[in-house]
Amino acid sequence: MPDGLDGLTEKEKETLRLLVTGHDAKSIARELGLSVHTINDRLRDTRRKIGVTSSREAARILAQAEDTGPNKFGAKKMGVSDTTVDAHSSEQPARNKWSGVIPAWLGGGMLVLSVVVAVAVFMSSVGMSPDSENGTSMTKIEVSEAASIIFGEQWLKLVDNQNWSKSWSSAGSFFRSQISEKTWSATILSVRNPLGTLVSRSILKVTKATSLPGAPDGEYELIEFQSNFTNKSDAIETLVLMKEENTWKTVGYFIR
Repeated sequence: MPDGLDGLTEKEKETLRLLVTGHDAKSIARELGLSVHTINDRLRDTRRKIGVTSSREAARILAQAEDTGPNKFGAKKMGVSDTTVDAHSSEQPARNKWSGVIPAWLGGGMLVLSVVVAVAVFMSSVGMSPDSENGTSMTKIEVSEAASIIFGEQWLKLVDNQNWSKSWSSAGSFFRSQISEKTWSATILSVRNPLGTLVSRSILKVTKATSLPGAPDGEYELIEFQSNFTNKSDAIETLVLMKEENTWKTVGYFIR
């Protein structure tokens, strides 16, 4: 591990891992049940130990050392702005058509995993019209017309049972190319555990798409569930599945 990383505590590494998946200081504090001040102090310590002035740069360095790689999260590809984490960071927000929109939505959710398709899920969730510039076309369909539901529900059972390794290996090849098994397991654990046990889950809607921003063209179905957990009611889970040969594979999972 590069110089400086050996001196990081596990709590500091946990904070950086959340940062590289799209969280900011406020949402990290919410996820970990800590104050924003504590998170900013923790990020300041990581910058000092690694010898950088940017918290996101510290997160990227850790990601590279753990063989996850910052680019595998697809933030640049989907247009998520690289926003300033706290007042001590020297980074400036990226400016593009999604700047301020996607980060605000991410901050209001529990987590975004396989974030390369987050734009598509956001567009579907708020009912935005197809984006001709990105070639994105989405159509709401009846639940009875969806072909991916049984595959999606089987995959969700793996997550419900905390079988992180199996959920990663059975996900789509695109999903696995964006996030390593180690990072997936660490990230999903930090999100699902605080929710508690699943109480109920029902399908709200299904949307079809043939292209998504930052993702390869293909046949997609986005399933939105209303889910109740012992520690959180009325959660919204969104599952993105892509058809691979004769089956459907998960390529995105979101909780808010």
